[in-house]
Amino acid sequence: MKSKSANLKRVIAIGIVSMIVVTAFTGVVGVCPGGDTTDDTDVRLTSTSEKEKLTYDVSGTWTATSITGSGTFNPLTKDVTNGSITITIEVTGDITATYTYVAELYPGLGKWHGTSAVVNGTITVDGDKRPAKLWLKGDFTSFDFSPLDLEWSCELGCPVGDTHGATTDGEIVADFGWSGTCSGSVVTVDPLSGTWSITGSGSGTWEGVASGCLASKIESIGVGTGTVSLTGSPMIASLSYEVNKPGAIILARYKTNPGNPPTEKTLDKYVQVDSNIVDPEIDWSEVELRVNYTDAEVSAAGINESSLKMYRWNGTNWTEVSDSGVNTVDNYVWANLTGFSVYSPLGKASAVFDTGPGTYPSISGTHIGTITPNQNITVRKIYTYPCTGTGGHTEYVRIYGNEVNVSKTWNGYTEDYHNITFDSPFVLEAGKTYSYEIRTGSYPQIIHATNKTVTGGIITCTSFVDANGKEYTDWIPAIRLE
Repeated sequence: MKSKSANLKRVIAIGIVSMIVVTAFTGVVGVCPGGDTTDDTDVRLTSTSEKEKLTYDVSGTWTATSITGSGTFNPLTKDVTNGSITITIEVTGDITATYTYVAELYPGLGKWHGTSAVVNGTITVDGDKRPAKLWLKGDFTSFDFSPLDLEWSCELGCPVGDTHGATTDGEIVADFGWSGTCSGSVVTVDPLSGTWSITGSGSGTWEGVASGCLASKIESIGVGTGTVSLTGSPMIASLSYEVNKPGAIILARYKTNPGNPPTEKTLDKYVQVDSNIVDPEIDWSEVELRVNYTDAEVSAAGINESSLKMYRWNGTNWTEVSDSGVNTVDNYVWANLTGFSVYSPLGKASAVFDTGPGTYPSISGTHIGTITPNQNITVRKIYTYPCTGTGGHTEYVRIYGNEVNVSKTWNGYTEDYHNITFDSPFVLEAGKTYSYEIRTGSYPQIIHATNKTVTGGIITCTSFVDANGKEYTDWIPAIRLE
């Protein structure tokens, strides 16, 4: 499942062919104004119109209209030893629904865990009320039982993000939390058999965030093992599981990061995973999340594919899931989960060999020289820095030596014409010297030096023969290998 290889591709920007030139024989030597301008800009939309309607604060109140419960207790200590309490809860506000919430005591854990089935309701965002599927999950944080006073009370609920719902059109997911109190009378208590029953009422508040989604899915599951998939083009994510009770699982891909910006490089894939099945009924050793990606997405993000890991949003920071990794053959990041949350595949920046921009004068021709990287670099493509406003590009490239012999020819003025993507990625090893032959067209930027220490290593010029047949030994092509 964890084999390691991949082909990465990336789409960069396009340029327009135009140039102020100085004639020199049959070729033309061009001037690159400023010498350091490139149109290879990785642009992300950050306008108000792009970001609007991605997240909304939602809130409201809840009322327990009916409470019944029964169980057992220790007549000597008065401690409850078992029990089940059913609460009919009406939620109002930006979310409306009526839940039948059932809390059960797990004696071995000493905790009350509660949940409801999936119900029909509504989610309102920006005044737009939409039909939704929702559930209510949460625990008792306290439970006081007094068989002598014939009274009981509890505090209950869950943090924001621990219970969920989604509009039926799949466009909005609500992550919310709730809190409040319930109390009432002990209706029956039998010290001999150690049984009890209760009734009561309660109320509280709830709040959360409704987020725009690229895709979401709530799927009912039965007891045992299985897989829930959130499909797309390509596949978005899948979750394999083993559970001891039936219930439902939600998978949702947010349109935007629901947490703080991560320190690692991101693929902008944020996947919510949750279930209305309580934790003790889940075999966490069998719960695995896979988030899929494409070669183009990894390349565009500038991520070292082999460094990809799954990270979890804990409400404050993105933290690495200890048992996670990447399958670079089938293109997915996997993680064995220990709890439900928002997950995202993150990684380290990929190593590059980058000369940076060059200067003028410029002319096309054939470059011969060497490259000595100072770190291992996985090469998938070569980018050629163009003079401003030109179609400067590489028409042919060959890199060879130390068991590497790779070449590729330009595809013409397509949308990716400043780049040549190799058929398969290859590795240039740190400390080894490789030869290059690069034939350029139009007006690429030039580094006028015999050698230069650059990002990722050293590049040298053995010879450069321009389009007029004139030879130089200090014209290095301005390129980036990544």
